[in-house]
Amino acid sequence: MEWSEFGMRPCKNRLAFDVVPRQRLSLDWQTTCQRLRANGLEVEAETPRLVLVRVQGKPVCLYPDGRFQVRQARDAVEAKAVAVAVIGCL
Repeated sequence: MEWSEFGMRPCKNRLAFDVVPRQRLSLDWQTTCQRLRANGLEVEAETPRLVLVRVQGKPVCLYPDGRFQVRQARDAVEAKAVAVAVIGCL
């Protein structure tokens, strides 16, 4: 997957950024978590509805339809860097 296949917008509370695929995905959790770990990302929690992973020190909530939320990013540049790392694992 590539960055161009996703859009990003700040959350209403401006404490996070939502990253949304332009076309809906259906992620297999087991495969996705294996890829995240293989790329050195720390999977902190895994449930049927979301995976919480830490990327560059930022918490990221990943959902089965490919959406994810980058939290605690100071700005869009920092959020994009985190998002690109996640997208590279999908």
